[in-house]
Amino acid sequence: MKRIDILGTGYEYSENTSAADPALSSKNGYCDWTSKKIVVDSEITTREAHTDALENTAELKRNTKRHEIIHAFFAESGLMDYCHNEQIVAWIASQFPKMVVAFNEVGAL
Repeated sequence: MKRIDILGTGYEYSENTSAADPALSSKNGYCDWTSKKIVVDSEITTREAHTDALENTAELKRNTKRHEIIHAFFAESGLMDYCHNEQIVAWIASQFPKMVVAFNEVGAL
């Protein structure tokens, strides 16, 4: 387990299996803003590679981590409408690495 800072609020970050955490049975991860925890399926790379024939499962796991952290940022910002908007959260999680590159190119970080 690891603690991460989300806008001044400590969140527990952990990876677990769906056998140990039934909340993971139908998803790759979740953010529970009420208990301040983020959990990602530790078996995501094995399961997704098998069921969806994905080649870059490491990127899927990184994207899932970003996705759940973004949920936490929206929650801690009081933006609950965005917190529950999977489309916007997925877009930011997917595009964030490209945004960081662009920011770095112009010294914006």
